[in-house]
Amino acid sequence: MTEYDSLDTLTTCTPQSVDVVIGLTEVCNCKCAYCGLHQVKSDQPLRHMDDHLYAKAIALCRDLGASHISLQGGGETMMYPGWTDKVESLLHQGFAVGMSTNFAKRISWHEAQILTYCTSIAASVDTADPELLARIRRGLDLETLVYNMELVRSAAAYLNRPCPPFSWTCVFSNLVAKDIKKLAALATACRVTCLTLTPLQKYCGPADGLGLDFVTQLPRDELKELLGPVQESINLLQSNGVRLVITPSMIDDIRSIVLGPLSETPNTRLPQIMELEAVDMSSCSHTLKPVSGETRDCNAPWSILIIPTDG
Repeated sequence: MTEYDSLDTLTTCTPQSVDVVIGLTEVCNCKCAYCGLHQVKSDQPLRHMDDHLYAKAIALCRDLGASHISLQGGGETMMYPGWTDKVESLLHQGFAVGMSTNFAKRISWHEAQILTYCTSIAASVDTADPELLARIRRGLDLETLVYNMELVRSAAAYLNRPCPPFSWTCVFSNLVAKDIKKLAALATACRVTCLTLTPLQKYCGPADGLGLDFVTQLPRDELKELLGPVQESINLLQSNGVRLVITPSMIDDIRSIVLGPLSETPNTRLPQIMELEAVDMSSCSHTLKPVSGETRDCNAPWSILIIPTDG
């Protein structure tokens, strides 16, 4: 018998109706080069969600009939005091719980055991290069991240539970693009179930010599050379059962630069990487694959409620 046997009586909830995202905290132990929150609030104190607002958020979840709650936010979820108690309480109330974390700090055995009860664990990994990753996501150590993943798997084995799936998101910038196949290989080795490549958003950081920029700012010849490694990454991931999600707009932008506007090259056969069919996104509940008749890139009706830290 373990201290978590009571949780074994819980059944896993299948996310239905409304999925709720609760931003527990703005506080973070990383200072990512492109973090919008830190840029906007550089001169303001970052805060945790207060207990009163949290209670109102959970009451709203019940009223809406929500079954799945994702704990994340502008900061690092594990910086919220007593986050494990929050997860355990939600589980006992019948909610399925997803978790987003940067895994920048070494987690405890207790935290690892709690994480085994989550429906999924999402982390952000931009590159397999430890030094470059530390420069981009300041405060994140690749070895610590991998250690934490393995500790959760160990805890799952200890509790005789299935380990929740891990997913990674890569901010696909000019600095990490050329080594995308190495990241795909690392994701495969770490048994990640889904790798998402998302474009860099507006970057307003200081001139720190990092040279971070949009991937589309690479010279045309370099973008053209990039198509091969990206296609090889797709093949590597798909052959190992890892789902790859790529933002269609990013593909379109790269295609336009490499091949020119479609109106100028109507008969040009695009490389496979430039075809959305090359990327399996059909099994994602909320992906970036556009659906006919919709005005946004999502394959399900709006069913997400986001509650930020300040409400």
